[in-house]
Amino acid sequence: MKLLAIETTAPVATVALWRDGEVTRYSADDTKKHAETVLPLVERLLAETGETLSAMDYFAVDIGPGSFTGVRIGVCIANAFGYAMQKPVIGCNALETLRDKYGDIAPDAKNYEAFRKEKEQILARMKEKMERESKDAQNKVDEINAAIQKINQMQLKK
Repeated sequence: MKLLAIETTAPVATVALWRDGEVTRYSADDTKKHAETVLPLVERLLAETGETLSAMDYFAVDIGPGSFTGVRIGVCIANAFGYAMQKPVIGCNALETLRDKYGDIAPDAKNYEAFRKEKEQILARMKEKMERESKDAQNKVDEINAAIQKINQMQLKK
């Protein structure tokens, strides 16, 4: 199995390739923004490992908690890869990962539950907003197409 993971919620962006238990990872230059570094990191990782996006079985992305802008960058890139390659995208919560790996020494349950609820609310609001904006954009496209058809019909009448 091959999985490409993207981590953009921390101050330094990281990408990793998991191939049958072997991990190769690269982190960005911390003086640059995630939007500038993630795609070049993915390109370098794939080039140096001889892999391609289409060879991935899954794409994974850290969905927080962390930088909200970082979450959006990572989620958008992972979703674009998943959509383009027709492969599943897995959202990974950093706190859940820590809890699963380290158990009792991970952040306490009260804070974890609060983060989880807040994350779910934010993701629900993001989904609603994206759906609304998508409908608005489709309505504008429909309006433009209707206007073009009217113009074409007027030209045909002349």
